Amino acid sequence: MVAGSLRGADGAGVSVQAAYRANYDKIARDHIKYWRETGKNPFQEEGTLARNENATVEIAKKHMPRNAHILDAGCGMGDLLLRFPSHERCGIDMSREYVEVANQRGLNVTVGKVEKLPWPKQFFSAVFATDVLEHVLDLNRAVKEMLRVLRKGGVLVVRTPNEEVLPLDNAPYEFVHLRRFDHPTMHLLFGKIFGCEVLEVAVSEQEDVIHAVVRK
Repeated sequence: MVAGSLRGADGAGVSVQAAYRANYDKIARDHIKYWRETGKNPFQEEGTLARNENATVEIAKKHMPRNAHILDAGCGMGDLLLRFPSHERCGIDMSREYVEVANQRGLNVTVGKVEKLPWPKQFFSAVFATDVLEHVLDLNRAVKEMLRVLRKGGVLVVRTPNEEVLPLDNAPYEFVHLRRFDHPTMHLLFGKIFGCEVLEVAVSEQEDVIHAVVRK
């Protein structure tokens, strides 16, 4: 337990949750400011970001149901959702500033946490979580919630850094990546722990990101 704090619903001390939220709000503000000034992402090289987004779109279209109702959990400004204009789509993000930008871009995005989604059971036929699971405070709760809102037979599409070395000093941000993933981790998490059918786990040619697609 964190000294002098109370446990929150996600198992983390209240002071840790507050620091985590403040840290994420700072990341979002810095991201949006740089994006408005340059049109680019300050945290990823432009070519790498485009390559990873294209790979996510390709693998999602390969596996998700036709006319899928999509949720992007941890959607940021909605870049990935914009790639699926013919689908019914929703998003959620902790940052009000990200959500404001996404809504200004014509998307249906709400403020909230991946660990506590505001939709009923089996509401979506596809859920995306890209560059998200390495960040969340409570991994198991986040995955459980995404699977709860996913219909039977629906797919969860995940993208994370692959076998990333985690720095102890994340300056200028206190919380950045909280865990690392690799090929076996994806199979253990989704296949063994959550009992999903693992349809595909793919490491990029550059070996910097890993995708996992699982069916509920």
